[in-house]
Amino acid sequence: MELFTEFIYWLFDSLLIHLLRSNFYITETAVHRNKVFYFRHDVWNAISLPSITKLKDTMLEEIPRVLSNIGLD
Repeated sequence: MELFTEFIYWLFDSLLIHLLRSNFYITETAVHRNKVFYFRHDVWNAISLPSITKLKDTMLEEIPRVLSNIGLD
């Protein structure tokens, strides 16, 4: 039984989690409390890119990098 539990732990820790991470973006939402959603990376990029771009354009401001002011010439 101990050997079997070690195998199951290895299977999840070393194989399944890495396979899921490399192929999917895994998230949850506030609307669907305990549901977990799996998006392929290309689908997630298509969904999230417009929102991220809008946030960057409206809420964030780029700060110019001036190295001479902080002594990093």
